[in-house]
Amino acid sequence: MLFYFRWIIYFCGVLSFATQMDGYVCNSNQTMFVPEGTTANFQVNITGDILNKPFGFQKVLSSHMYIFSVNVTVDNQSFIQEYNHTSQHGVSIYSQLYSDNLLGIRFDLYNVSMQDNGTYVLYSQTRTCFTVFIMQITIAPIDFQEEHEPVNVYVHPHGSLIRRLLENVSMVLLIDGISVDQMTTCIQQDDLFWISSVNKGLHGKNITYRALLNDGIAIEINKTLIVRYGPSFPVTLIPRKIHYNLVSDDIMPDVTCTSKCNPSCNISWGEHGIGAILRLGRVSTTSTGNTHVPYQDMVGRH
Repeated sequence: MLFYFRWIIYFCGVLSFATQMDGYVCNSNQTMFVPEGTTANFQVNITGDILNKPFGFQKVLSSHMYIFSVNVTVDNQSFIQEYNHTSQHGVSIYSQLYSDNLLGIRFDLYNVSMQDNGTYVLYSQTRTCFTVFIMQITIAPIDFQEEHEPVNVYVHPHGSLIRRLLENVSMVLLIDGISVDQMTTCIQQDDLFWISSVNKGLHGKNITYRALLNDGIAIEINKTLIVRYGPSFPVTLIPRKIHYNLVSDDIMPDVTCTSKCNPSCNISWGEHGIGAILRLGRVSTTSTGNTHVPYQDMVGRH
């Protein structure tokens, strides 16, 4: 019976036999890009005398922390697993026994974070090493960006780091699908992209950090720009009139005031209306004068 799963990340890099990685001699290695907050999927085929033989999976740290260990047993051609893990993540194992000497196995680490960058080793009769890069976008200020103010965008892994390690991978940052290299308002310095001034047209746009692999696969992480702007000036009146000449007993039409804001503007005509609607009704000879509309956004700017 084949195991079913949905890929969340992809492998880049091909087998490289007997390579050295963080002090380990690896029979094969794989490089992985995993967006922060998603699931890292590790997959490998184990060959040889696998029945009733233990294998384990660990991250290479100073403490050489074991994530889990597994004893392989077979019952009625099904793979039975018993494992303990010390990882802070949830861990799942999926497997398929193809023959007495070939076992396909995939193990997942859920909700990965920046702490999960590094090298992992799956060891059995041989060692398979994985280099994991966690992809991250951090925007400062964090909660929202003020219109006409600068914004810092930090990305990981750094493009210069990837270029030194992997010739077949390139990193690109896009805003609303356009590379920042084509934007005159954006300055790049390694892991920092500086936008000199954001405008309300960027509100709700995606910032995308993408790893482009040589086999055509693209792995990316996205963040949304939240731009705080407004109230816009001048305001809009509906109907678009500011002077009304009426005679006594005429009915003044309702006037609605609007303004583009994020967050929404709080507009009020005070005692002369209901919220953003000026409602004077029937006028008399004492109705002459000017009416003003005070307004502010939800954070108090006028």
